[in-house]
Amino acid sequence: MPPSSNPDYSSCYNFPALIDFAESIIQDSVVKTLEGKNYDDKRVSTQTNSINSDISKQLSASCPNFKYIVSTLIVKTSEDKPANIVQNVGGTWSEGCDGVVDLTWESEAMSCVVTVMGILL
Repeated sequence: MPPSSNPDYSSCYNFPALIDFAESIIQDSVVKTLEGKNYDDKRVSTQTNSINSDISKQLSASCPNFKYIVSTLIVKTSEDKPANIVQNVGGTWSEGCDGVVDLTWESEAMSCVVTVMGILL
């Protein structure tokens, strides 16, 4: 389910101003796709594609002034082997208008890290 309101038009030129909006979209997409499910090697590719596509479509529809790059990582976890995930993204961009947001979601069965980069067109 998309966030309750779209960002105001002026923030569609400033990705750092969209961080809360993007986090809401990411969280909703991950929960919709993964909550209540067990890790399944056969489904991970479909799940990551679904999350990436959903986030890209929602962000592009709400704020089309950016190119969005979405990356999703899903890792199986267990009580005796918790996931220790460290992810870092870097780039050369205009800090005043481009940006990146990361969100980590965890359940007993899996951990998911989603990174979204917004680059002003």
